Amino acid sequence: MSINKSSSCASGEYLVLGEMLRRGYECYLANGPTQNGWDIVVLNEHGANIRIQVKTIDWPEKNAINGKLDHGFDILIAVLLQRNMPQAKYVIASLDEIEPYLSAVSTDESTNRGKNGGKERTLNLGEKFETQEGKKDLKVDELGWEHLKQLINNLTTHSTGPTQKASKSG
Repeated sequence: MSINKSSSCASGEYLVLGEMLRRGYECYLANGPTQNGWDIVVLNEHGANIRIQVKTIDWPEKNAINGKLDHGFDILIAVLLQRNMPQAKYVIASLDEIEPYLSAVSTDESTNRGKNGGKERTLNLGEKFETQEGKKDLKVDELGWEHLKQLINNLTTHSTGPTQKASKSG
């Protein structure tokens, strides 16, 4: 059974939203064009709005996550749909954590990435969650959800985007 890209994207967003609600987060699905660059907003204990970008791929058949992956959100959750398995896998990372693994910005207009104004970048994940450099330091599944808790609690927002929470001196 073939599922179109729009249905695949929506299923990933709802899977993430459902898992986050199940884990007790106060979170909401974005609606409309004003939330360009993110799909879910989470309110943390400090009252900050944390923007989550959800990207969904049919994994392991496809391992490239494409898009504007270097701005507009605080945390990326990649949903790896395994069509022949009952559960998806999740890769969870902050914007800063994925930056070293992103492809260069393409300006070649003969490619899809270049046609979109050279703003799209790619994150490649291999079958064992390796990046193109063969590193395995991205957080997956339960480790990823624990990592998400830390990311959400350690971020605050201001007009220019996320920053790490100031440590308490004492």
